Amino acid sequence: MSFHAKLSPSAAKRWMNCPGSVALIGDQSSGTNQAAMKGTAAHKVIEMMIIAGETDAEVHRGATLLVHADGKEETEYYAPGVPALDPEKPRPGWFMFMCDESMVDSVQYTIDVTEKFKAQMHNPEVFAERWLDMTWLDPRFGGTADITLVEAFGWAHLIDHKNGFHIVEVDTEQLKAYAVGVAHEHPDCEGVRVTISQPNSPHVDGLDRTKEYTRDEIALFEIQMKAAADEVSKPNAYRRAGDWCEWCVAKTRCPEYDAMLLEEAQADFNEEPPDELPVNVASTEDLARKARWVPVIDAWVKQIKGDVQRELENGNSVPGWKLVRGKANRKMPDGRVEIEVYDDKEEEVVFAGEGTAEELVKQFCAQFDIPLEVAYTAPELKSPAQLEKLGPGRSKTRKFAKKFINALAIKPEGALTVAPDTDPRDEESAFADAREEFDDDGEDFSP
Repeated sequence: MSFHAKLSPSAAKRWMNCPGSVALIGDQSSGTNQAAMKGTAAHKVIEMMIIAGETDAEVHRGATLLVHADGKEETEYYAPGVPALDPEKPRPGWFMFMCDESMVDSVQYTIDVTEKFKAQMHNPEVFAERWLDMTWLDPRFGGTADITLVEAFGWAHLIDHKNGFHIVEVDTEQLKAYAVGVAHEHPDCEGVRVTISQPNSPHVDGLDRTKEYTRDEIALFEIQMKAAADEVSKPNAYRRAGDWCEWCVAKTRCPEYDAMLLEEAQADFNEEPPDELPVNVASTEDLARKARWVPVIDAWVKQIKGDVQRELENGNSVPGWKLVRGKANRKMPDGRVEIEVYDDKEEEVVFAGEGTAEELVKQFCAQFDIPLEVAYTAPELKSPAQLEKLGPGRSKTRKFAKKFINALAIKPEGALTVAPDTDPRDEESAFADAREEFDDDGEDFSP
């Protein structure tokens, strides 16, 4: 089971620049997503390879990894061919990831980077997923370093694997905080080199980038960390908005963040825009300044929408907004079905069959002399919208193909989403959905 320090290196940029964010966040979970959990799975494979001294990630292709959404449970690894889940024993909160080609490639890149630096050092000591206890500086400090190489009376080298596509620079508060922890653990080292290995995100300086910190530079940052931690401890610690707000879960209820957005909007837009805008609306410098805030504002918008939907799904009213069903694409039915397709006058049956969706498509293609390969985007059937176009031009076959798909395909209910209360779609209730599920099970469900 992993442990997350209150003032972790991964969030150092935020709490060092905005000490008051720690109290505002409180015990609220930082949340996760599929991309982050896939990164956790990749880290598990790297850890296992480093510990075992392996250098070929290909041996893990086809392995299954289970990652818990809250990040507090140890990621589970199942070798290729070993079943990870028992269908009769569901495990809520766990998500399954395959060690596929993309994961093998990203893991291999970081392993190769590690081997390259190991070859440049004299008999280094190697650590994987090493907990750096930094409570000697502050009880809330500590973090887990991905890979650490330590050369006796030489340099220590920390390698941080970033699995995502969001570019991460190497000279960051996060890696300098790790460097403080490594330098303390190895007081004889000359300094600490840190490397970002980011195989999935091209960068002008390469997929891996390295920065050196001398003992003096690390000592200076250690002082800055301690000063920031002291600020966090103060009652009503100040808050300051900036690009570090992007990953802050409390930004949707932060007055300083709201003020920053308002200031940016007022700087860029007039309350009463002119009838005609000049050709050169902004200089390239202005555009560059505005572009810096795009990911921050996008994250704010996404979180606001999520918060509104969560309130509505919990049965709480949010003035001006409602839950509706989103668009859902047609799909092929599961299991076996029986269908009939009639001619244009709806009098004569031109096709009848029974079987799975794939079997019926094969029957239809055989009856109307359609090459079977045109129904596939290997190795799967084409979508219902694409299958409707089976048959050349405006022939009867094409008309029958459309009728055939209309009879075969089903349209599932769309997922709940948020829309303004002026939206013409009917308002939905997540509470009503839950009631139906319980009623189906014969349970009493009363508000």
